[in-house]
Order: sequence, then C-alpha cells, then structure tokens
Amino acid sequence: MNNLNIDFVRLGKYVTWSSLIFILATFYALFSGHFEKGIDFTGGIIIEGTGHNNIIDTKKLETNLNEANVTNYTIQLFSKEHDFILRLQDSNDINIVNKIKNIFKPYNFEYLKIEKIGSQMSKQAINQGVLALTMALLGIMIYLWCRFNWKFGIAGIITLIHDFILTIGAFMILQYNANISTIAAILTIIGYSTNDSVVIFDRIRDNMYKAIPFRQKINISINSTLSRTFLTSFTTLISILPMIFLGISEVREFCVIIFIGIIIGTYSSIFISAPALIILKTDKL
Repeated sequence: MNNLNIDFVRLGKYVTWSSLIFILATFYALFSGHFEKGIDFTGGIIIEGTGHNNIIDTKKLETNLNEANVTNYTIQLFSKEHDFILRLQDSNDINIVNKIKNIFKPYNFEYLKIEKIGSQMSKQAINQGVLALTMALLGIMIYLWCRFNWKFGIAGIITLIHDFILTIGAFMILQYNANISTIAAILTIIGYSTNDSVVIFDRIRDNMYKAIPFRQKINISINSTLSRTFLTSFTTLISILPMIFLGISEVREFCVIIFIGIIIGTYSSIFISAPALIILKTDKL
C-alpha cells in the first residue's frame, strides 16, 4: 500500500454528499421519535435472574407478563439462554417487583440483581453524559489547535460531529436503547477517530513546506498513512468480533456500536477531514 496514489480529495467530494444524506436521514429519524432511551435515562427497574440449567422461553414469559397487564418492558437472554435480564420502564405501581416475582414464581428463578433507577438519577445521567461529550469535543479541539492551528481544530471537530451523528443513526437503525454504555461507546469512538485524524494531520504538516499544491499535499499525506490506518482499524475490528458473537447482550451492543463507529471514524478521517481543511483554506501553518 506504500505506492498508492489515490485522489482522496476528489473522492471526498462524492463521499461528503453521501454523508450529508445519512446525516439528514438521522435527524429525520431523531425528530420522528425513533431514538429510544433506556432505563438509565428514563428511570425504571432492572431484574436479573437465572433459570440455572433450564432454557428460558421468552415467549411464554412475555405472554405471562402481558396477561398481568405489565407493559413497557424488554427481556434479553444470555449464557446460552439460561439467564435473563428484564428491563421495565418507570412504573407508578409500587408493588410491580412483587407482581413480577409472582408471575415468574412457577419457573423457580433465582434473582441475581433487582435494581431501581429513579427519575432524578436518570436526569443526572443524561446531564453527565451530555457534559462528558461536550468536554471531550472541546478538549480535542483545544488539543488540535495547540498542536497544529485553529483551522485543524475546526476540521477535527467537524469530523467528530460527523462521526457522532452517523453513529447515532446506526444506533437507531439497530433499534438499541440509549444508556450509559452508549455514551462510553461514543467517547471511545471519538478518541479513536481523533487518533486517526491526528496521524493524517501530522503528515500533512510534514508535507506543508513542499512546493506542490495543497490538494496534492493532502493526497500524499493520506496515501502515505493509509497502510497504518488500515492495519490499525482492521486489527481493532478483529479483536472486537469475539465479544460481538460471544458477549452478553449489554457487552454485545457496546461492541457493535464500537465496531460500526471505528469504520465510520476511519472513513471520516480520510474523506471528511481533508475536504474540511480545503474549505477552511488551511494551505499554510
């Protein structure tokens, strides 16, 4: 891959339009109410139990719950379908836990965890999540500004906002519920994408003093770092695959988002950062 001479700047124009379409689709889905918040952000009850060596039939459990007028819940199985997690949205019924235990009594479940998250705690989780994302973006912009210049900082933030929106879009397509793990996954993706962008920005700075057009400097820089970018992303994705196929539900969702986010972050570092630098006319340090 060291001798490639791909015109990434020209390809970036077409890729940018594709990204804009996905961004608009994400905003449409977001304002249409397709973004589902989990218990961490809405408040509710988490019940974790085990059937020991018995395989749990979720359809039968759902039928029992529906007959008892229990609504707004999800059941997920793990450990070869012997264990389960029941998530129930915040309910006005103060005896809801005892009600569920009575429904599940014939199955002789052992309850490993019963946790209630209040509305106040969920609001605090949302505020802290938004604060964490804001501080991360601001800190990265300041870092890029100090290491390169303010235009590189703006280009980096544009790239990260792009990654954030597209990751949320993928999140809604997969119909996952947003929770604290979602914030952690997005922060991880932001860090990974920044690392990729910094490598390319650093090479652009090294080539800045060459007597060639700025567009060519960017293409040379991306081509020269492409091998490193590909190998790093590829090996990271391979290491995530076992957790996607073998991990429990919460870990699997986290890893799926990381997997998709790394692909988005790698692609944006190559195709979004460079056009942003050209639009900002970053032709000199």
